[in-house]
Amino acid sequence: MTIAPSIYERTDDSNGAIGDIMSLTVRLIETVSPQVKLDAETLAHCILDAVIDAGYGEFDGIIPATKPILGNEGLEHLKQITREWSVTPATERELERYKSWGFGTTTPEELVERNRKTSSSIILADIADAQDDVDAYMARYTDEQLTYGTIAPGIARRLLDAERVDEAMDIINRSREAESGKAFRTASYDLEAAYEECLEKLGRTDELKQHLWDTFEQTLSKQCLQKYLKLLPDFEDIEVEDRALAHAERYPRLGGAINFLISWPALSRAAKTIEIRAAELDGDSYYTLTEAANTLAPEYPLAATLMRRVMVQHTLNGGKSKRYRYAAQHLSECADSDAAISDYGDFISHDQFVAKLREKHPRKHGFWGLVDG
Repeated sequence: MTIAPSIYERTDDSNGAIGDIMSLTVRLIETVSPQVKLDAETLAHCILDAVIDAGYGEFDGIIPATKPILGNEGLEHLKQITREWSVTPATERELERYKSWGFGTTTPEELVERNRKTSSSIILADIADAQDDVDAYMARYTDEQLTYGTIAPGIARRLLDAERVDEAMDIINRSREAESGKAFRTASYDLEAAYEECLEKLGRTDELKQHLWDTFEQTLSKQCLQKYLKLLPDFEDIEVEDRALAHAERYPRLGGAINFLISWPALSRAAKTIEIRAAELDGDSYYTLTEAANTLAPEYPLAATLMRRVMVQHTLNGGKSKRYRYAAQHLSECADSDAAISDYGDFISHDQFVAKLREKHPRKHGFWGLVDG
């Protein structure tokens, strides 16, 4: 692992292959750690040297991975030497590394100090986690940072694991309040999950149920609905599930409604929704519509055909030649489903659809060549 920097410097790792190998190596070290006997203080020095020289994150996770070898003695020693290193003068090697960076008025010495502060904070946080010291972990953040949607969930999770539920709830409430006032909100799935666990542990079941239902109504979260139904008395959940699925059918964003109904699964409702709201289908939503059409085609060929048609139309209307082969495949799948559709209802038949395409797009030779070929 110590040769990782030279490998990265000579190699294009845009696909992450080298990084994956380094991560695997750390996991292997974690696997063998309980059987390894080394001097804890010597290992602590090795770890510090490795981490501060790791410019590509190759030693991320090495402290928890070697916790069985370090023990509390080694972790305390690593904490001590990390703090000492963070305040020692910059070495010539470090200064040389930053001299060519040219950050305006910022000196190499200031850059080294900034880098050491960041690195030591991460190391000390890993040590705190290894020692189950939530307070030490929290100490690296300001009061304001503890409200950030990217930080609060991790803090709350650690407090919950330490059975400090009230403190976890305080962190979560402050973060939710801070996030609610922002024009752009951080993705809050982890924060909401911690909030739900706090409500459950505090016995605030009615609040938890209301939160889960409100979140489901707003986002069609499958997980929230599942949790909500589990909190209901026997048989009551059947009626509520039906109400939830009816809400999903009316959900303003049709793509979200389709995703939810397919994943629940409620395939008959998904098919009915697609047929009723066919005019709202977005032919640019290739992934959603393709996956849904493949799922529904065996039992609900008309709904699958409507989704495939709108993707074909979107491709041809936009002249997206790179997608012609996909559009030709969708049209072929429509033809395969045609025999299974006994009644197109208010929609035109497959032959009529193809005729209209040929009339509107006679010059899309690349597409028709694939279709007729």
